[in-house]
Amino acid sequence: MTGRFLSEGHAERFDATVWVAEDSRAAWGAGSEMPDGAMLVEELVSRSAKGEKSAGLLVMAKRDGAWSFVSVGPDGDVVDDARTARCAACHRDAPRDFVFRGQIELTAPATQAPPR
Repeated sequence: MTGRFLSEGHAERFDATVWVAEDSRAAWGAGSEMPDGAMLVEELVSRSAKGEKSAGLLVMAKRDGAWSFVSVGPDGDVVDDARTARCAACHRDAPRDFVFRGQIELTAPATQAPPR
């Protein structure tokens, strides 16, 4: 898990925490290509003058060398069709293997699980 940060590229109005599957933590930390089966979950929090509220999850999963993208709204609605095509289009520009890491550091122990 990362510390909370401004989720750049997602309208700059969300704070985010990235959850990294345990088997992918070493690759994340090394900045190397993520292994097949890797899963990254970005938990979004919307900020406004009225305060903060959950804005859902953005999920990347790597299978057979290809990334898929899914968005889960705060009410549990799942989007995994053409509406997530722009995710792949943007992530193609990532420095390595479709993943933007920037200055994002993992902070939690590997045993920590994402929220349910």
